[in-house]
Amino acid sequence: MSARILIAYCGDLGEVAQAFAEGAQPHSAEVRIGELEVLLRDEGKAALRELPRCDAVAFGMPADAGAPAPEMMRLLELTEPLWQSGRLHDKVVTVFTDHPETPAPDAVIFPVYSALYHWGAVVVGPRDFELPGATAPEARLTAARYRGRRLARLAGALAAERAALAQVQL
Repeated sequence: MSARILIAYCGDLGEVAQAFAEGAQPHSAEVRIGELEVLLRDEGKAALRELPRCDAVAFGMPADAGAPAPEMMRLLELTEPLWQSGRLHDKVVTVFTDHPETPAPDAVIFPVYSALYHWGAVVVGPRDFELPGATAPEARLTAARYRGRRLARLAGALAAERAALAQVQL
């Protein structure tokens, strides 16, 4: 089954977000890229409408500040009513930074992953050791395409399982 993917990012990560989308597209029914600033307008109403609809989310933020992006943490705070109601359970989620081919500093990633555990999300971390060697700027885009593909495949499998369970329960 094809998955619905949201790629939400802040900072100067548009090119990396696009590479995530390119990787996910062949395995997805729908891929949407959104800047966190836009998704957070009007107290996050756009994001709060979008998140329950999708099967997977890739969150992108810069890693150079040494802490999660404030926009990311604000979005995660706004999702509390959704995850408390179970509407974010089993979302497949990954987090990428401006250097997706290397692990982000723990201070940047762990607060985000901690919030995603409240969701009941299935967290997909990087598995970059499987990537062929590539040179610097292309390596980040290659890693993003690979992770987008992996995210979409796993989300599609979970979406198919949910659809099968819904049929049994009818």
